[in-house]
Amino acid sequence: MDLVALFAVAALPVQQDYFPLEPGTTWTYRTHAGKDYVKKVVGREAVDGADCVIVQHGDTEKHWLSSAADGVRVHRSRGVRFDAPLLLFKFPLAAGDAWKGSASVYGGDTVYSFKAAGEEEVEVPAGKFKSFRVDWTMGTTAGSTWLARGVGPVKESYGAAGIALVKVSRPEETAYPLAKGHTWTFKTDYDDVTEIVHEVVGTEKLGDVECFVLEVRSHNPEIGAPRVLRKEWLAPGEGGVLIHKQQRGRTEMAVEKPFFKVKHPLRKDDEWRGEAKAESNAPSYHSVVEGREEVEVPAGKFNAWKLRVKSESGRHVAEGEEWFAPGVGLVKYEITFRSGNDAVSVTAELKKFQPGK
Repeated sequence: MDLVALFAVAALPVQQDYFPLEPGTTWTYRTHAGKDYVKKVVGREAVDGADCVIVQHGDTEKHWLSSAADGVRVHRSRGVRFDAPLLLFKFPLAAGDAWKGSASVYGGDTVYSFKAAGEEEVEVPAGKFKSFRVDWTMGTTAGSTWLARGVGPVKESYGAAGIALVKVSRPEETAYPLAKGHTWTFKTDYDDVTEIVHEVVGTEKLGDVECFVLEVRSHNPEIGAPRVLRKEWLAPGEGGVLIHKQQRGRTEMAVEKPFFKVKHPLRKDDEWRGEAKAESNAPSYHSVVEGREEVEVPAGKFNAWKLRVKSESGRHVAEGEEWFAPGVGLVKYEITFRSGNDAVSVTAELKKFQPGK
């Protein structure tokens, strides 16, 4: 791909409202020849220490972009060599601002320049948008990109070619992402060596529902092999992630009416209940969303949803708080377990979240 096409596609402002960066965001365009053309954010990857978003164009072509307070840069692209990351869009966008630079392309240097023209209304198959137009030149070719808040690039033109937005779709923000291999490792206040690991170990079909099997284990190398504490059969459904079956120790418990593990989207003061089947002392559950707050754990700082949770099974009661971060899942919990007059409290904080493959 030459730099003309690269800059036409990758000319994006840093703001989330101008360029949604979530993996899974997809833009579908109509080309000047009447064909559909798709761009998609397929993930993140570090390039020379910089956290980059990977934007794929079509079936195979990829570009690595990073965003910072002063703009968006390109770090890697097929067919383009950058001795240093190049500024694509200066931030904030302001009419009259201009910037320029050069890049080595197939052994030769190409000079480019950008100028923020200002806001105007543009109509494309996806609708009418108030957009910010940015004009640019790449070598001897000139073009323009129109950027709409909350959408991203809605129209691009370069030479005799161009694309216009047909639709944009984004992944729904979930506070409990599920995929085979997802693993959450927690440090605890039991002692200095015990860890609690939550891992999606596989999938299993219950009736017509394909469930993710979440296994919770205790790891203490001084004691020996990891010990499985519980399992949950979870499946995304309408309104959130639902529990379809449970296992405590070696006892499996059916769930006649699947209930929420975590709702989606989460809203302050939302609450839900559920229960599993058991021959005696069937467990019941109650969760209430208290709101969002910043929480810091060994894995980092998160703007997380705080839930007040309680489960009861005969004389056994567990209650406390759980914190869920969108895109990551459970990052912290503080639970007190009571059995009669005895009580013990546990705090666990996320050390590492390892996405599955």
